[in-house]
Amino acid sequence: MVKDEYAGTFDKEGALAAVEIAKDFEVDEEKPSPDYTKNSLVRISSFFATIGKSKAAGEDHIQFVVDKDHKNPQFLTTDYLANNEISLKVNTTKLATGMTQKFAEEKEYPICMDLVGINVEAATAEAKTDNVTYQVTYELYAFDEKADKKYLLSTEDDTVPVEDNTQYKAKFEVKFVKASAE
Repeated sequence: MVKDEYAGTFDKEGALAAVEIAKDFEVDEEKPSPDYTKNSLVRISSFFATIGKSKAAGEDHIQFVVDKDHKNPQFLTTDYLANNEISLKVNTTKLATGMTQKFAEEKEYPICMDLVGINVEAATAEAKTDNVTYQVTYELYAFDEKADKKYLLSTEDDTVPVEDNTQYKAKFEVKFVKASAE
C-alpha cells in the first residue's frame, strides 16, 4: 500500500503497489557476508506511476532487502551494499519519474527525483511483524540535462524556471509473506 502525503491523493486506504522480488543476488565470493544467503532484493517499481501521479513508468524504483526469513527489511543504499560486500549498484539521484514540467518559455523538462532516505516507522520496527511502514523522503525537480540544472517545481503555473529543488515525503507499507517451514 502506498500513500502520498504531499499530494493528499490517497488520504484513506492508499494505493496498491506491485512488489518485485529478486533472490540470490550477486555477492563478493571471496568475502561473503554471513547473512546474505537467501536474502531477497525487493523493489517497488516506478514509484510515481504506482501512486498515480504519472501515466508513464520512470526509473524511480524504491529498493530494499529482507533477510532469509523475509524479515527485517532495510532500505538498499550504497553504504548497505558496501558494508555487506554485495556487488550491486544503486542509483539514488536523477531518477526519471515519468512526468514532465512545462514552463512558459515552452521548454519542457523531465521531472526527476533524488532519494534522500527511507526510515522505518518506530511502531512497526518494534512490532516485529511482516507489515512494515516506511517514510520516504525525496527531492523533486525539473532537470535540464543540457545545462545540468535543477529547476523548482511549483503548484502554480511557472513563468520562469527557478533553480532549486523541493523536498517531499511519502509513506508506504509493505507486507511480506512469512517464510515457509523449509
